[in-house]
Amino acid sequence: ADDALMPDALQRIQNEWQKDQSLEVIYGHSIIIDDDSQIRGYHFNVEPPSDRLLQAGIISQPSYLFSRAAYERAGGLDRDLHYVMDWDLWIRMYLLPAKFGFVDHPLSQVVWGADTKTASLGKQRRAELMQLIKRHAAEQSQSTVYRDFLLHAFVDRIWPNALKQRIQKKLRSAGQTVFGIRGDGLVSEKATLFVPIFQSAKALDISFSGSVKDTKFSCLNLRIKTLVSESTVRLEFSKPTKQPVLMAVEISNQNQDELFFKHAKLITT
Repeated sequence: ADDALMPDALQRIQNEWQKDQSLEVIYGHSIIIDDDSQIRGYHFNVEPPSDRLLQAGIISQPSYLFSRAAYERAGGLDRDLHYVMDWDLWIRMYLLPAKFGFVDHPLSQVVWGADTKTASLGKQRRAELMQLIKRHAAEQSQSTVYRDFLLHAFVDRIWPNALKQRIQKKLRSAGQTVFGIRGDGLVSEKATLFVPIFQSAKALDISFSGSVKDTKFSCLNLRIKTLVSESTVRLEFSKPTKQPVLMAVEISNQNQDELFFKHAKLITT
């Protein structure tokens, strides 16, 4: 498997359910990594439950858990769908209505690589998208919703990679901010970078666009030593990690110039 639940995900879901045991669906945020296991940020489309779900994929599938009862009431997966079966299921659960809960925390790690299925522009995916959009999105917004899906899928296919990243950065500059980091990587004055550690690691390298000389880094749950260069920082652990843990790196950005997060990678032993 490529996607993975965070080390504390099930406990957080249980805590949310214990607050309200009528909840039938609970979901949260996701951390995005690439084929090289570099952290690229968050799934910036994720939002708390609302009617926006009828026209946008505001749920990250690996961070979405549901009750068997709600699944069966909704009729289960439509096995004729290949690309949008998860979005279709979410919508049918939402319209039941099943009771949705939201955890404002990363619950999974998701791999977005070159072969990711949702990057496809094939005929079948286009047909499935249009089928779902026509069924649920407001008529006046259907063409815009469809165009946005195709635009982002098209950008994923652009080569060279540097050009793709520049276009993605431009498109995401109007996106929402998650834990102090915007879709294009812009770092707020206060931000948190969550890093899942599943194996023994000795350091974390974080790269930025812009100077980090006036930026401060701290960690709430691991002891670290900070080594800063012009646009990168290495956080060395006082001792290699042993148990799976979700590392929380607090970033205090005092830089007057704009600072953009690029990627982070664990250095394992």
